Amino acid sequence: MKYRFLGQPDKRFPDLKHGKIYRLVVVTGFWSKKPQIVKPFYCPYSSWRAFYRNWEPFTIRIAKLNRLLTTKQK
Repeated sequence: MKYRFLGQPDKRFPDLKHGKIYRLVVVTGFWSKKPQIVKPFYCPYSSWRAFYRNWEPFTIRIAKLNRLLTTKQK
């Protein structure tokens, strides 16, 4: 699924750009419900809340809403 990066790059992942869209594979463990990005890099999160502070799901609906909001601001 595609996600927009909302966080800031850190020393582990300096190439991540704020606002850029990435195709991520996010899974949860069998015993633990904590999210983990497994592709294109590995990054575990302590909770879904922590994950969503850094990543926003990017869907067609969100893209249309963003386009609508930017055209109204002009």
